[in-house]
Amino acid sequence: MPYYPPSTKSAVADVAMGLRVERSATSVAAISTKSIFTVSGGNVIVYGIIGESTTGQAGGANAVRWYSTPTTGTAIAISAGVGDINTHEAGGFISITGALAGNTPVTTAGAAQLMTVPLIIPPGVIGLATAADTAGSYKFFIWYVPAEDGAYVYPT
Repeated sequence: MPYYPPSTKSAVADVAMGLRVERSATSVAAISTKSIFTVSGGNVIVYGIIGESTTGQAGGANAVRWYSTPTTGTAIAISAGVGDINTHEAGGFISITGALAGNTPVTTAGAAQLMTVPLIIPPGVIGLATAADTAGSYKFFIWYVPAEDGAYVYPT
């Protein structure tokens, strides 16, 4: 198998999926919308958002869904259907289909689904809403390309 240096692998990934931004492990305890990523400088096209459980999730129903809260305008659920992270195993995933009325897939550590439909997200915050207070942490990843000059995403 040929060797590809990390810089080549990164360049290929950027072309295929867009830029990747990672947010370190974040607690999802408490009933609230957790700010995960901030979009700044203009609209971006999002190709994937994944949360990976770093600790395993405590027992108890805890419905989750993704939100976009723009700097100007009204917040919207970017995954209308909820997923339940009750006793979610370490390494398990929370993802998003991309369809605004789509579900919030919650899967085991075996695999996760990336978006089938890209989303245009305006400047503001991408967050994960939790409906219950159960202990657990996730690290998060987003893949995007700027839709406007100067647009970028960073971990909140």
